[in-house]
Amino acid sequence: MTRLRIEYTKKYDRFLTLLANRKTNREHIESLQSSIESYGISQPIQVDRDFNIIDGQNRLKALINLKLSVPFIRFKDISGDKTIETIKEINTKRKNWDYFDFAKSYANSNNKYKKSYERFLDLNDKLNVSAFTIFEHNRFFGLKTEVSMRKGEKVNSTRISINGKSNFYKASSFKNGEFILNQESYDKMIAYFEKFIKSNMPLKSWRRTYFLRAMSYLMENNSKMSIDYFLNQYTKYGKRKSVWSDEVYTEYDHTKNIVSLYNYKTSKSKKIDYAFK
Repeated sequence: MTRLRIEYTKKYDRFLTLLANRKTNREHIESLQSSIESYGISQPIQVDRDFNIIDGQNRLKALINLKLSVPFIRFKDISGDKTIETIKEINTKRKNWDYFDFAKSYANSNNKYKKSYERFLDLNDKLNVSAFTIFEHNRFFGLKTEVSMRKGEKVNSTRISINGKSNFYKASSFKNGEFILNQESYDKMIAYFEKFIKSNMPLKSWRRTYFLRAMSYLMENNSKMSIDYFLNQYTKYGKRKSVWSDEVYTEYDHTKNIVSLYNYKTSKSKKIDYAFK
């Protein structure tokens, strides 16, 4: 049997796509970029003998955008029609659990944190935002847990830890049934996102993972920043290309974009700063 090994490369043009591949999804790619930046990548790209992608085209695009090395497994005994059949089988038969599958499972169990998973699912249902957007804002609002603390557990205003492990947004904690999202955090997220929902800002602009991460970064580092003021600025000046653009792709670009609009015709005392610390 052929021994498989994970290889790494930055020669992105080696990888080829086929019509049989699923189309890439921009929102999914942004979510993957956020995940990779925070937690790394655990699943290599799979290619056939000729470097046609069998599985992982969204992961590949995310890695390219981040200018990272691509981990891949090359199946040298697969090519041609066999590649097409393999792609079809992966897309129609294989079922990988995503965060919502885990959440549904724990929400319908006797898990200690089932209420947290119920809130997670409810946020997604009401707001239609990604799992990592919920994780990031759960961390951002820095709330204390509603469950009693056992010996060895630590709680402070910005983290929830059990035996030293953060339970706000760690993928492993979520999948292991130890996710914590209390009622106060849930209520604040609903109120926060409803401001955007009720505004005239298009969904494609504000619901991007990197835009929301940029907003939370700026609010953490600018105590005088107001979401209401930002949305009012968008209503007044959002259509001016000199201060706002919908064509931005990274957290850093979104941050500069938001600050440019926020500070436009704003008094010096109210202006915010975007310098990364």
